[in-house]
Amino acid sequence: MCFARSGFERMAGRIPMRVGFRPYSVTPLITTRHRTLSTAPHATDVVPSIAFRQQDPAELAVPDVALTRSRDGTTGTATFRFDSATVLERDDIWENGLVTGMWLRDSEGEMVTPDVSITWVQGQPKGIMAILVLKNEKEWQRFMRFMERYAEEHSLAFAGASDS
Repeated sequence: MCFARSGFERMAGRIPMRVGFRPYSVTPLITTRHRTLSTAPHATDVVPSIAFRQQDPAELAVPDVALTRSRDGTTGTATFRFDSATVLERDDIWENGLVTGMWLRDSEGEMVTPDVSITWVQGQPKGIMAILVLKNEKEWQRFMRFMERYAEEHSLAFAGASDS
């Protein structure tokens, strides 16, 4: 079932087995791994953004984001899939360096994961997948606040798990 932003607030308190933030017509995929969390203070007017290098500006491509959460609500994962990220452009690595992780930045600080992989098709980079592991309820709530801001900024919809 799909919800607009108002439906997101209703669903945020539930513990679904699979939910996701995504552009209106895209289907998410899911996996799991490792990440770190930082709550360094930033200005309150920081636009929520995602980057693939610490010094990089915000990534222009909007990802599909799929969430999973354990039944007891203590752990979860967020899987980000980018089909046409700007870091995959022809000379980006030569000019800016290697992709070293994924940084999620907003007014509360940043969350970082080194778990980033690039999909190759016929010798060309075609997509990026990054996995953020949420190890406790505090990290889950922090991530959900980031996604609310990011979703609002990039016109994403929330699609909850079906109740069946």
